[in-house]
Amino acid sequence: MRRSFTEGGILTLICANIAELHSASPQGVLLVSYMVIYLLVRIAARVFVIPGLASLIIVTLCASVGWKFMYLIVLQLLGAGANQWRHMLSLLFPGAVMEGVVAIWLFRWLDRFDWITYKNARARQILEDELQLDGEGF
Repeated sequence: MRRSFTEGGILTLICANIAELHSASPQGVLLVSYMVIYLLVRIAARVFVIPGLASLIIVTLCASVGWKFMYLIVLQLLGAGANQWRHMLSLLFPGAVMEGVVAIWLFRWLDRFDWITYKNARARQILEDELQLDGEGF
């Protein structure tokens, strides 16, 4: 959520394309599902306050459940979702819990990555303060 809308959208499209290439789903199902969830998370980030790691985990759980429902809706629109709802319901909450657990470590790694690439506001401020001191001969 620290990246720009365009940069996040491009990364989502790349991940969706990679996932679609390595799956047996009909073409476009994962792309539509990933982009809808991306847009919903961006809207949620603007509407709700997401202050820390616990809030991000809740967003991850909700996005996981939403993604599975979106996938089923797209399959239903294609006429292939009649036999998928039982499988989706049986794996809905265990999958969401596992994604929430993995998200704990993933978001910590992404926070460190943001520090390295100066996408974090505090890291950017430290860099600007350091550059100002270098300009004054310190």
